[in-house]
Amino acid sequence: MEKVEKKKPRFGLKNTVIEDPVLSVFEVKLLNLIAEIIVNISIRERYEESHQISAFQRQKAK
Repeated sequence: MEKVEKKKPRFGLKNTVIEDPVLSVFEVKLLNLIAEIIVNISIRERYEESHQISAFQRQKAK
């Protein structure tokens, strides 16, 4: 008798099992959107940090 291999659900969804390992267009678009948000937040944080540093340097120079 053959053993049946259990398939693990993706993304923590209990009732959804995706047999095809290739991502759907929706999943790719969603991952791309998440990545874009993360990059934009990172850029904004760096800009704010550099802006605060230059404001501090201007204040110190006076």
